[in-house]
Amino acid sequence: MKTNEMKRKNNKYANYCSCQRGFSLLELAVVLGMVSILVTSAVPLFTDTIVRSKLESYIQSLATGINIARSEAMRSGQRAVVVTLRAGQGPMDYDFDNDGNIEHFFIFLDDGINNGSYDAGETVIDYGNWQSTQVDTNTFLNCPAAMPNRNCFTITSNGAVTENSFPGNGGELHISRSDNNYQACLQMESLVTSPQVGEVQIGNCIPK
Repeated sequence: MKTNEMKRKNNKYANYCSCQRGFSLLELAVVLGMVSILVTSAVPLFTDTIVRSKLESYIQSLATGINIARSEAMRSGQRAVVVTLRAGQGPMDYDFDNDGNIEHFFIFLDDGINNGSYDAGETVIDYGNWQSTQVDTNTFLNCPAAMPNRNCFTITSNGAVTENSFPGNGGELHISRSDNNYQACLQMESLVTSPQVGEVQIGNCIPK
């Protein structure tokens, strides 16, 4: 009797142990392989989302600055000048917030000497650093000689862009990053008050 009871107990524990066994090496390898595939597929999508978001925020920051400049020009009765990098040029030699990052654009009220160039003491309305972003296209006209390698346009005290700010009826600014194919863009038209911002996309961005 005791022998039979011992056998039953041993069988019970044997069944218990077999039900609680861990994963085999093969099963772990399969799971790890699936996780690796999912991560590999997700990283490029995540990176693209970050790049698109940054480009959009950069071009929107310029558009917002232009709208603020329009309001300030109308309020003050002084013209506002929007200064942007010329295509192919590096960041400017201005660092208005002294954070070690020189600016890709800045906007000021020409309320000092009133010569179209930025002079010490004039009111800076907005500025921005776009990190590793480059300017691909800039059809705004050249700034005055005191600000070389930059392109400008002027907003008058009535809130409109001056007719002589562009070579034709309007100007465009296209920016991108060197490590991907996405591009963001902004367009200004003569005598029009608000900038038109295009959707960030691969290839040549078209302003709305």
